[in-house]
Formats: sequence, structure tokens, C-alpha cells
Amino acid sequence: MSYNHYSKGAVVSFLHQYVAGIRPHPDPDPTSAGHRRFVVAPRPGGGLAWASARHDSLHGPLTCRWRQHGDEFTATVTVPPGTTAEVRLPGSEPTLAPPGTPTYTVTCPPR
Repeated sequence: MSYNHYSKGAVVSFLHQYVAGIRPHPDPDPTSAGHRRFVVAPRPGGGLAWASARHDSLHGPLTCRWRQHGDEFTATVTVPPGTTAEVRLPGSEPTLAPPGTPTYTVTCPPR
């Protein structure tokens, strides 16, 4: 499938940035090449019970997999070496995730 057509690219961009919540940090590190800081802020809703996405950064893959079952929301985030991710989950305070693959579980209202 080609992502060169705007309509397909717009859908993929929406899924990555909003459903999976993967995007560059709004305050990038000006001393480094490529993005070393990311935001992972998945937004459940619209009848979706889970989502998974991957972004291939210059430093390695950044992934977010989430699932909502009732009021339990669980997200697993893979942060590439040499980077950090600010993880913003529904109903909780942001958390700074170092490189690795942490899993987070929070309570939030069912959608």
C-alpha cells in the first residue's frame, strides 16, 4: 500500500498521533540530531478497545500497545536507547519513561 496519497497519509498520521499517541515532544532537544524526546499519549474512545503502533525513529523503534477492558487501561511502551518518552495516560499524571519496555496500568472510566 502506498502512503504517498494525502488521504492515506492523513489517516495513518491520525492513528499514530492520536489513537496510539506517538509524536515528537513539543520541546525538542536542540543539541541532538533526530528526536530524542517523545510523547506517548494514547486516546481510547470511539468504540476502540485496543490499538498498537510503531514509529521507526533514528534511534530505534518506538511503540505503543494499549488495551482498555472495563475501567482498566493498560499500555506497554517501547522507548529506544538514548531517548525518553513522556507517557500521558487517561486519568493519570504524566510519567517519564526511560529506554526499555515498561507497562502501565491505570483506572479510567469505560468509553
